[in-house]
Amino acid sequence: MKKNVLLLIIAMYVCKAEAQSSAFQVIDSLLAYGKYKKALKALEAKPISYEVLLKKASIYDKIDDAKNASVNYEKALQIKDDYFVSIAYAKALKKEKKLIKSIQLFEKVFKKDTLNLFVAYDLSKLYLQTKKAHKAKQQLAYLIKQDSSNYNYHYQLGLVYKLLKKRNLRINSFLKAYKINNTDIRSIEKLAKDFFLLKDLDSANLFINKGLRINRNNVNLNKLKVNKLYLDKKYIELLPTLHHLDSILPNDHFTNKMLGRTYLKLDSLNKAKKYFKSASVIDRTDYKSFTYLGHIALKQEDFEAAMFNYFMATMIGKESRDEEYLGLAKVYYKTNKPQKVIKYYKEALRENPSNYIVLLELAKFSDNYYKDISIAQKYYQQYINKFEFKNKENDSLVHKRLSQIKKILFLEGKPIE
Repeated sequence: MKKNVLLLIIAMYVCKAEAQSSAFQVIDSLLAYGKYKKALKALEAKPISYEVLLKKASIYDKIDDAKNASVNYEKALQIKDDYFVSIAYAKALKKEKKLIKSIQLFEKVFKKDTLNLFVAYDLSKLYLQTKKAHKAKQQLAYLIKQDSSNYNYHYQLGLVYKLLKKRNLRINSFLKAYKINNTDIRSIEKLAKDFFLLKDLDSANLFINKGLRINRNNVNLNKLKVNKLYLDKKYIELLPTLHHLDSILPNDHFTNKMLGRTYLKLDSLNKAKKYFKSASVIDRTDYKSFTYLGHIALKQEDFEAAMFNYFMATMIGKESRDEEYLGLAKVYYKTNKPQKVIKYYKEALRENPSNYIVLLELAKFSDNYYKDISIAQKYYQQYINKFEFKNKENDSLVHKRLSQIKKILFLEGKPIE
């Protein structure tokens, strides 16, 4: 009798296990065809268990619902601690942008198994993401010791050195990554930019061209090429690159502004005007495009448009606007309004007291405008006191005119300052 009861209990347990296994097979079949909503509904109907929670978490993970994945991984871990589930939970937390919690969990997992390089690498990237540069550096040094042939480790270390403001070490790391994988566009891009900023234009050009051979549509490398060609004053050669950039990245502020500047250098004023107008619409804070439009209108003797654009630049601009006030002075000079000319020369000087060209222009204009030459003398003397040796030709002109003014004042019996 007892034997029969035991057999009955075993049979019931086996049936229950088989039923549960069968239910999970149905769920797996649904998932195989992407019917995750039906699978989740079926799981919701089942009693909460470690297996159910884990299955739900993995479904949410697959559809990038990090929040629900995290909730279910956490509940599963409360029932049973598991190494691999902890890793999945840490990754879900990372997707959810709960970076500190993700780091803590990855650290716990890494302590259990320091040879898991996947975990070590995820941890190094999280340290970098949260600007824990020294921890990231330590982790990446460990990874490189384990596998120095992985170019990603060297690239990530380069990013760490960038955070630590270690320029040479940063460049060395990107170079190591490039030597291991000479098609790694990220390393090539970083090296091109770093060499450009160092004014090592030959090296910059080498990496720009290498990168563009791999991907001619790389936006950052195309922009570096534009800057390089512009610095080299190769304006005609520059235009195809700019137009290509415009085709892959339409309505880009940088591209439109550089097209405007390039056409201005080539004296194609109407084309330059078109692109500067576009640039000013794309970026409403770009006051310099209005300045360029002012310069173009002044060249075309459209004084009303010049005045409008210079005024717009002075209203929008927050940085030194001496160039814009100087532009207004030139407009008023062309329209015979001498008092306004003097006013805006002075505004330009107030904006930037180090602009020696404006002070010299103010001195020369005052010399021609005022009958009292002592006013011009004051400005010429200010120029010598502040800016002597800036420009030999200007120094010679100012000294000569000061000498003439002093002679005139002496002959007139007036005091000489």
